[in-house]
Amino acid sequence: MATKYSVRWCFEGKDSESIALLSDAVPHVSIVDFVDSLWGNCEDWQGSDTPSLRWIDCIDMDTGEIIALRTDWDEPDPDWGFNEDMGYDPYMGCYTDDC
Repeated sequence: MATKYSVRWCFEGKDSESIALLSDAVPHVSIVDFVDSLWGNCEDWQGSDTPSLRWIDCIDMDTGEIIALRTDWDEPDPDWGFNEDMGYDPYMGCYTDDC
């Protein structure tokens, strides 16, 4: 068995660092679950003086392929101006606020 995967994370204003090395025997679905679990639980262990977590990924060290990725830009911005009353009307070919 070879160590094939590297899980890394990066905090705001810091360089990324490797936090786990995984065997090539670990299934991809388990890797994705591991990365998601780290991401989902980061608020539990981050103190107020800790910089915010920007991303966590897992790469295949042989090919450079990203196996799993979670980023702070995955979360929708609540202030982006989405209007729930506006919808796309496929018959008119426009949004209801524009028709």
